[in-house]
Amino acid sequence: SSGINAEYGDSVALVELGMGWFGTIASFLPKTERNAKKSNLVFSTIAPGSIPWLGNLSLLALKRLVSADKQHNLPYRQSFANSYDSKSDGGAMVWGKASTLKQSVLKVVRYAKRLPDKGSTMFLKELNKVRRSIMFYGFTEMMGVLCELLEREKTAVNGDIIEKCLAQLRSETDPTKQIKG
Repeated sequence: SSGINAEYGDSVALVELGMGWFGTIASFLPKTERNAKKSNLVFSTIAPGSIPWLGNLSLLALKRLVSADKQHNLPYRQSFANSYDSKSDGGAMVWGKASTLKQSVLKVVRYAKRLPDKGSTMFLKELNKVRRSIMFYGFTEMMGVLCELLEREKTAVNGDIIEKCLAQLRSETDPTKQIKG
């Protein structure tokens, strides 16, 4: 029988379920049980259109196997660095716990308090990094929370910059576009 060997802890398979639905099957071996003979398979589903920035998953292929005239259909963009490359623009962001998500959002709010004199570059960098991660993870309600927090930080001095950013946060749906102050 052919199947996924769950003993290899860092394996993932992308499967097409039909009618636009996809899924992932990943082997999972908790660190506490690495030496034990136990292993688990984790199955996750991906609903049609739930990851619009990725593109059509049915067109997923290795670039070297696709002719040059059809590579524009592939569901990734060559101009962007790999998401796992920590040296890429803004670095990779991983929210393993709710507290790290909270810390990232509060860091943006702290930079907003320093506007416009100090930290506008850092504010925009952190805002874009958090926004991009929120959109990639699909935390749409978190975007509303971020907007509320920034709304509270508006003063007569920084109001223009924050208002421009809020308008862009609320309207821009492409995670690859940068928010500008």
